[in-house]
Amino acid sequence: MALGGAITAYKWNFGDGTAVINGPLATTAHTFTAAGAYHVNLTVTDYKSDTAVFKQRIIIGTADFTDTVFTSD
Repeated sequence: MALGGAITAYKWNFGDGTAVINGPLATTAHTFTAAGAYHVNLTVTDYKSDTAVFKQRIIIGTADFTDTVFTSD
């Protein structure tokens, strides 16, 4: 579905078995506890309850790269 207005909700799934984060904010932070490849999904919902899903595969290497900030921009 195409989004048609203001975003009212964001749902972040980091693909590592941790709890999904739901809320009104477009930016969140997440710490991966192990190196590996992860499929991060962001589902956004607009004021008409239309949704869109954005997907990104990321690769986490050493502990130096485990703190990652995500934004919906």
